[in-house]
Parts: sequence; structure tokens; C-alpha cells
Amino acid sequence: MNIPEELLDNDLLFHFTRPYVAMETILYGKRIRFTSLVNMNDPYEYKIVSLGVSAWGGILHETASEAKSRLRDTILYKSKLLSTVKSKENNITDDYHLVFTKPRLWAQYAEAQYGVCLVFSLSAFIDKLKRNHPQLTVYHDYVEYDLYRGKKSLKTNLREYNTSLSIDENIQTHIEINKKDIFFRKYEDFKDESEYRIVLIDWNDNKNSDINIDIEGIIRGVIVGERFHGVYEEAIKDLAMNKMNTDLYRI
Repeated sequence: MNIPEELLDNDLLFHFTRPYVAMETILYGKRIRFTSLVNMNDPYEYKIVSLGVSAWGGILHETASEAKSRLRDTILYKSKLLSTVKSKENNITDDYHLVFTKPRLWAQYAEAQYGVCLVFSLSAFIDKLKRNHPQLTVYHDYVEYDLYRGKKSLKTNLREYNTSLSIDENIQTHIEINKKDIFFRKYEDFKDESEYRIVLIDWNDNKNSDINIDIEGIIRGVIVGERFHGVYEEAIKDLAMNKMNTDLYRI
């Protein structure tokens, strides 16, 4: 397979999407939307079965109930994420390690090769988030697929609740300590995806609004699928090469 050398950089993230989303919203609008966990495919993520709160000396029932409700809303709705894939290592002699060439990812997330894969720089992405959105808490990491290995989840258990702090302070502390468990775990069934996530939390947003991030300066390429419709070729060339000033490739 003829892989352009610039796509072998380990700093790159690859985001698969539908053609109309890529063209009409992301490239034309120059922005990408971070979505809530409730919109994910894995049951571990989109639903919370039970919650718990424990505190030394006990806690009022009303406080515990409010804390559980806010924790659930913070995890499922207030936290926003962008799902991408990232190669852990790039081996030009073995295409299997190149996540953006995997047929199943194109099939599931890019309309069976009719869609698009957008290429971003991770370092530029994180730098822009921290510089332009200082109010956001930013986490990013690989997803681990270990939920069939006997590892239990503590994401919904507010252990050692500190009654001297507010409910929101307790929730923020809990999420900081357990962020890997909350945002970066899935069932083993998904293990071939090599998913890498960026998670954003706006603690002051009480409307659970979507978070849209400007992609200028962080996009590094646009890859169209093997079946990408010819009728859209000139449009996506203009969007990628002229509007976004980036390279265009076909898988």
C-alpha cells in the first residue's frame, strides 16, 4: 500500500464520519462537535445502572440523592468527548498497524467507504483547547478494553465523600481521580478500534450545551473513502485544499 509519509506521524488523530457531516458541518463550518457519553455505542458508557455515596460520619439522605443525580448528569451529559483513532506505533511494512486503513472502521463509522476520515494534530489540538478555552477541563488518552477481565468500575461510587466540601467540589474531585475509569474504558468487544479520546468538561455550563471547537490550525488532512461519490469530489477538494488549506487523499 502506498502510504504518504506525512500520514505516519504518531502525533496524528483520525476521525471517521459521514460525508455530509464532514463537508457541511466540519469543513464548511470549520468546527467539530464534542458529544455526550449518552450518545456512545457501549452500554458501559451510555447508561448508569447504580450510584453510591459514602461519607465518614454519615450523610443526609437529601444530600446523597442530590450528589448522585449531579454525578450522573455530569458523566452522561455535561462531559463532552471526541472519538478518534490513533496508531500506537506506525510500521510502514505492516498496514494493519495503520488505524486509518482498517476496513472495519471505514465500514462502521464512515458509511462503508462512502465517508470521510479527518486528520488532526493531537499536540496542536490540545494546545488550542488550553489556549482558547481555559474554562474547560481537558483529558485525553487511549481507551482501554478491559471490562471482561474482572476489573470492576468505581465511576459511579462517590467514596469518602467530604462533607466539608460542596457537592460540586466532591464530584470534581471524584472525576479527576477516576477519569480513566469514567471516560477511557470499554468492553473488550471494541478492542480492535485503537480509540483515542479528547474529553472536555465545562463545569459552569448548566444547560449541557454541545461544545464546538474551531479546527483551523489543527487539521492536517482529509481522506475520502474508496466509494466516495464522484459528484462531491470538486466540492471536497475546494473545502479541504482551499477553505482549510490542507491535503486531500483517497484511501
